[in-house]
Amino acid sequence: KIVARDLFFPGGMILSENASTLIVAETLRHRLTAFDIESDGRLENRRVWAQLGDDINPDGICMDREEAIWVAGMGEYALRVKEGGEIIRKVRSERRVFSTTLGGPEKRHLLMCTSVSRDPVITRRTPNATIDVIEVDIPGIEC
Repeated sequence: KIVARDLFFPGGMILSENASTLIVAETLRHRLTAFDIESDGRLENRRVWAQLGDDINPDGICMDREEAIWVAGMGEYALRVKEGGEIIRKVRSERRVFSTTLGGPEKRHLLMCTSVSRDPVITRRTPNATIDVIEVDIPGIEC
């Protein structure tokens, strides 16, 4: 059953802590799109949660307890974004960041899936992906 259409290259998605909102990273639209989740599973009230800059292609995302979202998709950075699009923190990696999640015993570790390239020819020839981790102040949500 299709519950949402016309998404433009969705890269990642998350549920809010109370599972009432679905947020989708629309990579090629440079934005995070939110939907309210109805009790029967329908998605309603589609809206732009954050419009990001043209140089930001949001991909793998995760949410913290302040309802800010960590976004991969700006080259060598992971970004912490508030609803509305304000970037409140930037974390730099030595490689391109493709996905983020918050984990560890207290969910205070930002894990970033990184690689030196997104070119499939290069990555097939030389596996070069890593998982980088830093400690953050605000823990991730409980799912």
